[in-house]
Amino acid sequence: MEPADLAINKLIILSILNRIPGVTLNQLTTIALETLYMDYFEFVTAFEELSRDQMAAESIRKGETRVDATGRPVSRCDMTPKGRSVYQTLENRIPLPIRSYLAQACAGWQRDIRLQNVLSASCDPDGNGLYTVRLRQNDGIKDLIDLCLTIPDRLMGQLICERWKRHP
Repeated sequence: MEPADLAINKLIILSILNRIPGVTLNQLTTIALETLYMDYFEFVTAFEELSRDQMAAESIRKGETRVDATGRPVSRCDMTPKGRSVYQTLENRIPLPIRSYLAQACAGWQRDIRLQNVLSASCDPDGNGLYTVRLRQNDGIKDLIDLCLTIPDRLMGQLICERWKRHP
């Protein structure tokens, strides 16, 4: 990889971290790859160098409520003050089409992440041949809505959950 490409990849990652503080590593990876400017291996190289140079930090936050598939708390990525200083100095080096894409894509991702944290829905069998649908809306401090419904079939329950997540 060319040093100039590596530098742009690092700036792209810093740009994402600037726009979406506290993004999970999986989300950061997905957003970075969606720019189509880097592949997975280039992303890993750039992120590892940012971490090594103390411009980005990955950590598990105290009191983290989200867990991964193995049940462990997810790790979050943030830009350090050193990274912010470098980013602010070199931000204009990111090619304009990528800057425009990041502005649009990160706004969409922020909305999706906020909705994931605010809305939840589940559909589980209740043991009587019916399904219990649980719909929740949280403001970050407490549940605003916690609604349990008994539904006759799984498909209808899943449809209710999908609609709740899209249009609360």
